Amino acid sequence: MWVVIHENDGMKPKTQFYAKRALLTGSKVKYDGVKSDADMRPGDIDSRWIGTLVQEGVVLTESKTMAYAVARLATDYDIERVYVGEIPDLQPYDAELIDPVITAALEKLGKAGRPPPAQDWTVTCVECADTHLAIASTPLRCPGCGGLNISYRIGKREPFPTLQPRQHIRKYWLRSRFFTGAFEVPVCWDSEGTPAITPVTGPEKSTAEWVASGTIPQQHARIPEGRHAPSVLRFMDYAFLSKGYVPDVDRKKARLRAITEARTNVGMPPEFANVFEEECDIFSAMPQAFAIWPHYQGAW
Repeated sequence: MWVVIHENDGMKPKTQFYAKRALLTGSKVKYDGVKSDADMRPGDIDSRWIGTLVQEGVVLTESKTMAYAVARLATDYDIERVYVGEIPDLQPYDAELIDPVITAALEKLGKAGRPPPAQDWTVTCVECADTHLAIASTPLRCPGCGGLNISYRIGKREPFPTLQPRQHIRKYWLRSRFFTGAFEVPVCWDSEGTPAITPVTGPEKSTAEWVASGTIPQQHARIPEGRHAPSVLRFMDYAFLSKGYVPDVDRKKARLRAITEARTNVGMPPEFANVFEEECDIFSAMPQAFAIWPHYQGAW
């Protein structure tokens, strides 16, 4: 399924745009409750949507050429922002699916009464792999990306001394990411000494030790230590989160996407990464880590 999103900074485009879009797609938006002209229906077998659906600022279509034609039409009429892309997994929402993260977030919306006073919170987000400061009664979403898969604690972010040239990078990662007792991406500063360390416990401990004890073979991982240490630390963050918090199905799909993109766009040799996960090495987490956080794929 292809999607086109166009937004004109709150201003309606010229009337001719909607008329031509309706002619192009064979569909138009109706607001009177009457069924749209759009040929949009669930498939009988695989529940995919078939045809073209047109809404105010969104067009969904099975056709790539139709999607790009709508995008071109929008830019021809000087619409400010136009986005176009493919959504391979778009399908009708299954209301019977239960996600505890989403359930917990929606339950917060239903609480009655006056909310408690706002205060400082340190919020760590699995979806953007970062830690943020939030000021709220109770954190609901990530202040950075808006994701709901978050953990949080009361108080501001704690600083941690910057990695020094001769420090062991894996030991540093283990201490700096878990010195509060749970995973956080710290604020690093140039200072001597180490803050009090709270031992990490529970499921995070085994995953953290797996990452900290792993190796990143130089012939595979183009992330040398030393001056590129921040890149290594961030990769370890992603490896930890993908292994510890991303569902197996999503992680395996992401792994295949990452390897395919790396081989297609970067020219990665076939032996560079196994399409199957391996339990013995931190490197096995690289493909899915880079796919789940695409902005970091430059590390290949």
